[in-house]
Amino acid sequence: MGWIAEALKKADEERATVLGPPRSHPHRTGPIGPTDDLFQDRPEDSAAPPPGPPATEDVRPPDADLPRAAERPDHSLVVLHGQEPVLTEQYRTLRTRLLSQNTRAHSQMIAVTSSLPGEGKSVTTSNLGIVLAEVKHLHVLLVDADFRRSSLARLFGLKPHPGLVEVLQGQADIDQVVQRTIVENLDLMPAGLTDGVNPAELLSSKRAAAVFDELRDRYGYVLADTPPCVDVADAGIVGQLADGMLMILRLGKTPQPLAKRIVQMLQASRVNLIGCVLIGSEEASFPYGYDDYGYSGRDHHR
Repeated sequence: MGWIAEALKKADEERATVLGPPRSHPHRTGPIGPTDDLFQDRPEDSAAPPPGPPATEDVRPPDADLPRAAERPDHSLVVLHGQEPVLTEQYRTLRTRLLSQNTRAHSQMIAVTSSLPGEGKSVTTSNLGIVLAEVKHLHVLLVDADFRRSSLARLFGLKPHPGLVEVLQGQADIDQVVQRTIVENLDLMPAGLTDGVNPAELLSSKRAAAVFDELRDRYGYVLADTPPCVDVADAGIVGQLADGMLMILRLGKTPQPLAKRIVQMLQASRVNLIGCVLIGSEEASFPYGYDDYGYSGRDHHR
């Protein structure tokens, strides 16, 4: 828990040193662990190919005819659009550090959460999925497990249903709901029709554990976007099923006491919290719209 406080403290110190002219690239992202320095540049992150699960030919069903995106993906997927090369490299640094923790190169399911709405977890999950799929032998699946305010399908311009809800209710099979994105090796399972469902009940069922186990068997990496932890227990439930969880913190938004409380809650639930991603800006605007919960990226205090 100390490294969360250290990350937020260093973030405040960095923000205090940049009250002058803003830099040309206001976004900063990076995983923070017990021995990592905030925003530390590591040349080896981009120089060496990241490790990962060994090549497998049967991760994705060979005859799956998955629909492709029909609409233009959201502009917040900066890796896909190539709008911000510096930010893209920061996502690739995050990928490298994530893969370096997987020393046995096993298929893994990683859950992503945040403390509060509007901290950028869905956008981070999506961009991380894109850079993971750049590793050619990896097949990656994004799963929208945020039944409260699902957004992954919208970000990629895909159909929002059927999805995970229908699979957990036994109304559809995995192959019927998984959609292929325009990114090679990257598929997406939307949340589905979430109206009237009990998220905690569905996600804590035996069927949910079996479904996520099957997804882990099919893909090199499964990234599950979960709700913020402040109001609901869904994230902790999915976190227990995952191999690890990333927590999103946002410079100028995430209160340190709340972050500590969330970490304690996740640890008490025996969730393997593998690190946090600190998203920050020297300016009050976030032009790439980290607004997956309806909080405008242009006013991060709202």
